[in-house]
Amino acid sequence: AARAASGAPNVAARRSRWGGANRPLRASAAGGEQPETRTDEEAAETADRAAFERMTVAELKDLLRARGQRVGGKKADLVERARAPGDRRGMTASSRSPARAPASASASKRKPPNPKPPNPKPPPRMRWDVTDPPLPPRAPRLDRALHPAKLTVLSWNVNSIRALLDKDPDILDQVAASEDADVVLLQETKLQEKNVPEMDARVLAEYPHRTWNCATSRLGYSGTAMFLRREPTRPPWHDPFEMDEFEGEGRVVCAELPNVFVVGAYCPNSGEGLARLRARTESWDPRMAAYLSSLQRDGGKPVVYCGDLNVANEPIDLWGNHAANSLASGYTPQERDSFKHLLLRPIGAGGAGLVDTFREAHGPDAKAFTYFSYRAGARPRNRGWRIDYALVSESLGGEVHDAFIRGDVGGSDHCPIGVVVKLRE
Repeated sequence: AARAASGAPNVAARRSRWGGANRPLRASAAGGEQPETRTDEEAAETADRAAFERMTVAELKDLLRARGQRVGGKKADLVERARAPGDRRGMTASSRSPARAPASASASKRKPPNPKPPNPKPPPRMRWDVTDPPLPPRAPRLDRALHPAKLTVLSWNVNSIRALLDKDPDILDQVAASEDADVVLLQETKLQEKNVPEMDARVLAEYPHRTWNCATSRLGYSGTAMFLRREPTRPPWHDPFEMDEFEGEGRVVCAELPNVFVVGAYCPNSGEGLARLRARTESWDPRMAAYLSSLQRDGGKPVVYCGDLNVANEPIDLWGNHAANSLASGYTPQERDSFKHLLLRPIGAGGAGLVDTFREAHGPDAKAFTYFSYRAGARPRNRGWRIDYALVSESLGGEVHDAFIRGDVGGSDHCPIGVVVKLRE
């Protein structure tokens, strides 16, 4: 059900943190804390522990064997066993440091450890420079005063909205403001119903009309959301057709505006071993296409359909390795044929009659990606997939002013994408 925003903070009052890969650290308290004074006994105990911790595992085991003690476990266990009261043979009385047991043959060949400085985990990259290949040029921004009916829809698979905001609390607001978006669609929010009020108060205060479609069949999974700057013709709704295998996964959000329908979707991935391929291409895809067709036919308005559609339509939409990837979810012949025939084919020919706005705006040779695998470290090498789309009815194809991929924005394994359409008043 639709949820109204309440108690949302004023986004203008937030301090911007978006705009660079390195985020400033929080300052520590002025002056810091004075170190505590340790007693001689505590100092001796610390020195005692340090002496054992400097020993190698082999040396600790030799010492414990000499005492007749167990030698199993991790190094921390060996250290504690060696420090335990009782038989401390091999210890010097003056320093309480362990006398080195005779080194084993393997230990005698070991080189002394080479201490390395800690390698802290780098901060998440919230901004990227994408130059290979360069992103297609953007169209000039439309002045809202001159084009009051223009519609900008921003869509982003955030790969967990909580994780995104933990990296940068303001990034979603910043990206939406930078595009002057009228509608913001999110996929893979991974949000539970019980956490919706908390998240409502954290994001997009300038968008009071909103709805969250949270997964209920599996908590912390999937999920979509929609945020609208202006009041829709009727409240947004969810999952408008029978989902079958995908029931309760929170995959579709819809709204009716005065002159257009907006639908956001997180299309099912065919999964490991293509376990869901048939359900996706024989159930989900036909029903979604039929629903989009019915909105145009029965609702009498064009459609803007955006989201993570989990398919690279053409070879240029995939970085490479096409033969192997044709057996992987997102690039199988079945998924690509389904996309072409059910979504892009004209309504009279059995399709939904939609247009890929990125290709409409930039042509068949433009190469840019929207998804980069974390596991493969794909983003620095620009080895991506274009699987996030903004599709519109054929009647709006000629009204597409801009279709964009925000390859400069980090925080997720997907880039924000969107479309600017010049609607008729």
